Amino acid sequence: MFGKKKLKNDFDQGSATVIKNKRTKVLVYLALTIAAILVVLPLLWLFFTSLKSRMELAKNTWGLPKVWEFSNYAIAWTGSEIPLYMLNSIRATATAIILTVILSTPVSFVISRFRFKGKKLL
Repeated sequence: MFGKKKLKNDFDQGSATVIKNKRTKVLVYLALTIAAILVVLPLLWLFFTSLKSRMELAKNTWGLPKVWEFSNYAIAWTGSEIPLYMLNSIRATATAIILTVILSTPVSFVISRFRFKGKKLL
C-alpha cells in the first residue's frame, strides 16, 4: 500500500502484549488480584471505621459497626476545617492544571516542529 510506513514491531501500533503461556497468565492475574485487594481493603476498613462511635471503635476496632453512625460525617464537616482544606486542594489543583496546559502547549509545538538532539528519546 502506498504511503504506509512499515512498522518495526507490534509495539509501534500500540497493540497490547498478549500473554500466550497459561501459567504466566494465571500468575499475572493472581498478582493483579492481590494488588487490588491490598489497595481496596484499607479503604473499606477506613469507611467502616468512620461509621463507628468512639466507644465502639475502642471496643471493636476490626469488626463491622453494630450501629452505622452516618452523623460522624456531618460532625466532621461542621466541627473541623475540612471545607477549608477542600477549598485549598481545589485551588492548588486548578492552578496546577492551568499552568500545565499553558506551559505544555508551546513545549509540544517545539517538540513537534523543530529538530534537536535527543528528540528521538521523547
